[in-house]
Amino acid sequence: MGWPVSLHFPAPDRRNWTERQRVDELVRWMEIIARPDGREHIYRAMLRTFGDILLEHGLVVTQEALEREQTLRAKAEGERDAEQALRTRVEAERNAEQALRAKAEANETQSKPCAQRRKPNEPQSKWCAQKHRPSATSSKRCVH
Repeated sequence: MGWPVSLHFPAPDRRNWTERQRVDELVRWMEIIARPDGREHIYRAMLRTFGDILLEHGLVVTQEALEREQTLRAKAEGERDAEQALRTRVEAERNAEQALRAKAEANETQSKPCAQRRKPNEPQSKWCAQKHRPSATSSKRCVH
């Protein structure tokens, strides 16, 4: 089939038209079809319409893809920010734990008896190389 059998004119587009306007449209299209280049005219009109439809559809699809990408990007940024906040919190907790350990080790070191013993007739300042204080329980040891 090389030539369309019929043309369709959708009623919703012509809802507010008078009967005279509809007849005039049909007469105009009958004249177009009767011309030697009528087929080419109709094809061009169809291609223009289809081209517009395809362009509009392409724009809609592109806009939807951009919106999806923006949504995904915002979600990824939110997840990245949450991960960064979690890392910061964990690092702060680790630093606090290390500070507590260092403090506990310092306290433990100060309360341990020194391995060095005071030699007879040795001054108290030489109890150990670190010059620690004497132990309350032993006069021969110092305490860290």
